[in-house]
Amino acid sequence: MARKLLLKEAEAKAVIEEEKQRQQAELEAFENRLKGCWKKNRKREEIEIEPSAWQKHNKVFLFIVCTIVVMFAWYLGPDMY
Repeated sequence: MARKLLLKEAEAKAVIEEEKQRQQAELEAFENRLKGCWKKNRKREEIEIEPSAWQKHNKVFLFIVCTIVVMFAWYLGPDMY
């Protein structure tokens, strides 16, 4: 009878000790998560401004306009004299 009582007490102590260890582990994990939240370096979102069509292709536009002007001048050139 006493042996069964001792076994039950030992099992109860083991269960209580296991519960304490589980709670301690949860507490440590929670504290680690809190520490990690403060140490995070959050990058600010940078808004990328997309350049306009003129800024992207200004050399192409200038080339086309210059070509048209030269062709027009060449076409009118002989008639001017």
